[in-house]
Formats: sequence, C-alpha cells, structure tokens
Amino acid sequence: MSRRPAICRLFQAQRQSRLCHGFLRLAPQHQYIRQISDSLATKQSSPLRILFCGSDAFSVHSLRALYDAQKSETANIISIDVVTKPDRNYGRDNKKVYVSPIKQEALSLGLPIHQIATFTGWQPPVYDSTFNPDINLIVAVSFGLLIPRRIINGAEYGGLNVHPSLLPDLRGAAPLQWTIIHGLTTMGVSVQTLHPTKFDAGVVLAQTPQPGIKVPRLDTATPDDLIPILAPLGASMLVETIENKLYVPPYSPVKSPLRKDEAKLAPKITTETCQVDFQSMTGEYLLRLTRGVGATRQLWVRAQSIDGQQHTLKLFDLRDATEHEIPLDMRKLVSSIPVGLPYSIVHRNHNVLNCHNPLFVNVMSERPTRIRTLCIPNLTVAGKSKAPAARAAAGSNFFVMAAKVDAHILYTFADPASTQVDANVEATSIG
Repeated sequence: MSRRPAICRLFQAQRQSRLCHGFLRLAPQHQYIRQISDSLATKQSSPLRILFCGSDAFSVHSLRALYDAQKSETANIISIDVVTKPDRNYGRDNKKVYVSPIKQEALSLGLPIHQIATFTGWQPPVYDSTFNPDINLIVAVSFGLLIPRRIINGAEYGGLNVHPSLLPDLRGAAPLQWTIIHGLTTMGVSVQTLHPTKFDAGVVLAQTPQPGIKVPRLDTATPDDLIPILAPLGASMLVETIENKLYVPPYSPVKSPLRKDEAKLAPKITTETCQVDFQSMTGEYLLRLTRGVGATRQLWVRAQSIDGQQHTLKLFDLRDATEHEIPLDMRKLVSSIPVGLPYSIVHRNHNVLNCHNPLFVNVMSERPTRIRTLCIPNLTVAGKSKAPAARAAAGSNFFVMAAKVDAHILYTFADPASTQVDANVEATSIG
C-alpha cells in the first residue's frame, strides 16, 4: 500500500496545527512533505533531555511550548532543564531584586533551574539514570551569552536557537529593535543551529517564508509590539523543528534570497547607537530610533552653550511637532531656521527660565526637499534633573534671543546640536 496518503494526511494535520498556533508556513506543499517524510523515514533520535537557555519575555513562549510538547509523543522530550542568569539587585540601595521572566516561568512549571553568570567551570546536569542520563540538545532563545563549544559538542544533537529575524538579515543581539530602526516593513523568525564560536552563524533549519509577515503600525510600532506576534511563531517553529527531527544531521538548510552584502546587522543597542546628529539624520530615522531603543535608553546629543562649553543633553519623548505648537505669526520665521539648530518659542509675557515650553528642531526628511520639524518636550542637561526642554536649555545658558514677533519671542541655540559644532552665533545670555 502506498505511503503517500498517510504522508498527505500528516501534512494536513501539521498544517492545521500551525494555523492554530499562528505559524503560517507557506512553503510549497511538495517541499514540506519531502522534509516530513524524509525525517520520519530516515531520521532517528534518542529521547531528548533539553537544556533551555533563556532570559526574557520572548524566550518564555518557547519554553512554554516545549513544556506543552513534552506531553506529546511526537516531540520525544523526557526532560527540560532551564539555564538563566542570576537575579540582580537594583533601585535605591539595591533593595529591589530583578527576577528574569524565564525563571518565573520555569518556577511556575516546576522545572529545574540553573542560574549562572558565565559558563566557565559549569557543567550541564547529569541525570541519575542508565537510560539517556546526559543533556543531548541545547536550546537557546534570547539568552545573551554565547554557548561555548564544549557545551554544544557535549550534547549529542548540538543546539538550536530561535532568532526573531529572517536570517541572515539582522544577525545580532537586537533584531527586534533594528527591525524598527531600519524601518523594515516585514519581519519573521528563524530556527538555526548553534555555532560554537559566533552568534547567528548556524545552519538555518526553518524560517518564516519570504517575504515575511507585515510589521504592524509602521509609524508607531515598538519592539514590545512585535514580541506578541513573533514569540508564538518562533515557539511553534521550534516545536515543529523538534517534532520533525530537523535537528538530526544531515541538515537541510533553508536558502535565503539575500546576498551576504545585502544583509543588515542588528548589534546590541549601546550608548553610541543612541547618539543623535540633528544635522545629518532624517526626522523619520530619528523617530524610528526613538521607538527602537525604547524607554530603557535615551537618545542624546552633544551641544555647545554660549560660553563655549560642551554638554550632553538627554532627549525625552522626541516626536513630530504639531501644527498648533508653532504660532501662526512665527511659522515663516522658524521655517528658515537652519537644520539642526534647536529653538523655542515663548510668549513675551512668560519667563523662559520658568516656562514649560518644548524645544523644536528642523531636520531633513527622507522626502526630497522637505524639512521636518521635531519636538523635544523634555530633556536633561548632564548633572541636572529632567525638566521642560526650553527651561532646561535656558538654565544651562544655551539660548540666544533671536527675534521678537508680535506676542512671541524666538530663542535659538548658539550652535547646531550635532556631532560637529560648525556654527557660531553672536550670543546674548538670558538673565
């Protein structure tokens, strides 16, 4: 009797399961049937003892999916141990304790937990059993540490990683953030093998079909908005990879249409990533950067006060200026202010040192010949408290009084807020 009907029924069941979990694998049917039939017919695997390495909310979905899959025979999982980083103190006097989301999930599931800051001197657990006592598959999801060669090689089937991008695009520690910063319109997940010396350099075994799925709300999306979409997809893909034994050599790599020189990187978000240059960066890029780095980091810029001192300004809540924020009698004047030169508009009856007004800055746009005006509601000058932006700038001697028009006064910085100070404006200190 032909095996084809049984294989087709299996494909239909697997497809229905993926639809239920939100994972739409749109690869040609014959290709997916071949992968399933090959793995079922020729690939054998010992029962799996998994060492799961994770940390954040993204990795929680994969751990929960593996735990649920352990209850089914198709996954062939007999144990799951969880590795995460140690709890850490934070807050005033370090009185608060941060417990990673993956540890909280592991505790709720009753799984063994190993907290390590480094793999140096650490060995995976060995079970007191004559039947498969050793960890034989490593799974790393948003872990943050490179799994060393000895750990990977010590596991019979090496390791797997769930990465929230269409590899080789966005290789690196912050793919969700750079999806936003680069302004990508599509996204996806990949399951790859763990490389013993590099991040994101393994064999891609499964991947969201090209061109990926649409990024929601392109103009407002943050990395946190992508997690509820991509984390369940990655979890389902991980379970399917294990159920179909794609982790057992020989591998069948997923081919990417990208050339190596076309792939963008997604490095860790650093202080340098958050440095702003209002003269060279477009408004669109700056707004994406604001959303991409999130609330955990602030954009910052170097600016020169009228006494010639360089200061670091941290920018809060950068956004587009609204039409009503620029008084009608000032619009023609401020449209001529050079790109990168911050300014504020204050009613002549108000004291700029006590006002709640924002700063504005004209920047280039990705649309040719267009200028975009951004608003900076609040900022901090190094060594001082957060304050309304105009007040903070005036208090640190950044402003010159540029013009009076009817009921308003225009104040501008002496120099552009840029990585290069290339202008000098005759300055009058505000007393």
